[in-house]
Amino acid sequence: FPPPDGHQTLNAANIRPETVIARPDQYVGVTTYLGTGAAQKIPGLNFQSDLIWVKARDANYNHRLWDSVKGFGSGKALYPDETSAMGTNSSNDGVISTDIDGWTFTTTGARVNDANNYVGWAWKAGGNKGTFNKDGVAYASAAAAGLTGGALTVSGCSIGTEQGFSIIKYNSGSTGTNNTLVSHGLGKTPRFIIHKTLSTGDWYVYHADVITDLSYYLRLNSGDERKTAGANIWGSTPPNSNTFGVRVGNADADPKEGIIKTDEDAIAYVWADVPGLQKFGSYTGRSALNFVELGFRPALIMLKNSSNGSYTSYTYFAMFDSTRDTHNTMQNVIFAGKSQEENKRGNGGSMSSVADFSLDFLSNGFALRDNGASEINLSGSTYIYAAWAEAPTVNLYGGQSNAR
Repeated sequence: FPPPDGHQTLNAANIRPETVIARPDQYVGVTTYLGTGAAQKIPGLNFQSDLIWVKARDANYNHRLWDSVKGFGSGKALYPDETSAMGTNSSNDGVISTDIDGWTFTTTGARVNDANNYVGWAWKAGGNKGTFNKDGVAYASAAAAGLTGGALTVSGCSIGTEQGFSIIKYNSGSTGTNNTLVSHGLGKTPRFIIHKTLSTGDWYVYHADVITDLSYYLRLNSGDERKTAGANIWGSTPPNSNTFGVRVGNADADPKEGIIKTDEDAIAYVWADVPGLQKFGSYTGRSALNFVELGFRPALIMLKNSSNGSYTSYTYFAMFDSTRDTHNTMQNVIFAGKSQEENKRGNGGSMSSVADFSLDFLSNGFALRDNGASEINLSGSTYIYAAWAEAPTVNLYGGQSNAR
């Protein structure tokens, strides 16, 4: 029957977004490689990376993370599974130069390029032509790059407005306060922020679906559920299209005193939802088949139980990607907050069966097939996800992504 006045026929063409990223592989990618113990080029991407995250798949090595704002050279790595300061393990980090289709280890790096299998996750932001970068252009200052409205000094940035991703380096200043704003430059409201001081400190995570009170927080390097600090550690103003807030104080004592100390440098990785490229949301576990719609076939997802603290050995951020698992059903999990090799349970034990971690990447989202006995689909638990695309479900030309 004809649709009512003012309505359209329900079909894929009419429900897809007006704009969608047709080529997500130009902004996010996953590559695998075998270390050689010598300098080598790592290809497999379709862009020059601004954020590179590397993990050994078959060895108990720390995660390594570099970005174009604080640099790729010696002493510039951070470790998502530790609270360590930047460059703590610099003798094992390697030195990277970025290429148009990947990166090159210009030194050996015993924990990123020895004779083991590795995975690298990479993102493109706004480039690295200068100190303050936005959409491939270098600017003379943060203000010239459009970073206004924040009270704290931004000392470097790489901002990609189309892909909704920015890397912001800033200094906390000399005065502690619970409502200090940092400019992010995206022009849209962030839904996912990973924050780390460059000195010793936790990796604090903001996710819009569960940080409904600015005193709540998650940690990348912890298996804890969502916690409350008892004070607004994300400031008194929610993130908006221009800024996000942080509490500055004695970060070493307790989160309620601040997530960053005074006169300290920090890095923030800031993402917003972008149709066809990335989405940040939540679902409720069912201990049974459970489908999550994304609007794209995923390349990489991160899952986290944010409500249940009974299984802290299991509930770290779990990472799955379409490069390490080339077909469904998938099981090769890596935990962002654990140094253990892939395909281990969150407590380091061996998988008892594929049902421990069982999910499918589909043309328009992902399906959890977990039996509820472990981490990713426990009945009644709230889970958050961060997902990046391999291909949009429907592109601007009407083409559709395939199931795997």
